[in-house]
Amino acid sequence: MTSADETGMHRYETSDGRSVYSDSSGVLTLSQIRQLRSEMDPEEALYDVYRTVSTEGETVWYGPAGEELLPDDITYLEEQVREGESQSTRQSLLPEQNMLNFLLFVPIGVIAVLALSSWPLRLLAGPTLSLAVEALQWVLATGRASDTADLVANSSGALVGVALMAGALYIGTRRSALPENR
Repeated sequence: MTSADETGMHRYETSDGRSVYSDSSGVLTLSQIRQLRSEMDPEEALYDVYRTVSTEGETVWYGPAGEELLPDDITYLEEQVREGESQSTRQSLLPEQNMLNFLLFVPIGVIAVLALSSWPLRLLAGPTLSLAVEALQWVLATGRASDTADLVANSSGALVGVALMAGALYIGTRRSALPENR
């Protein structure tokens, strides 16, 4: 589990239940980090582990009393934080990804109206294509995640494309049926 505040500081929960505070902002120098570590009071510590990236780009790991961590512990924690950052990035991109999936399938709905003659086929073309894409992602395990949210966004986009084209056709046929004013 991960959470972030408005400053970009992250809090991670490791699989063994420890809380990790991570500051990747790189605003502190190594000497400032050392100073903070020397002033830490374990009684007032809010986290089990702290991770800070210095202005020099060095990552410093330490415990609630400012103590050094064992190399094996650091390796484990780095893996946990990487997973947390990956989840955090994926979660922050979800609205944009869903909107792009939606917009990507609008033209598919338009093309379905132009290419297919039956309304049921026109309505099912986009959702069927989306289902096929998601199934292939799942079967081939290409590193892309198969997700029902993608299926919903894609299908919605295709249905909006069908509706837009149906509206355009309706307006076009109504105008052509009107007598010309001369």
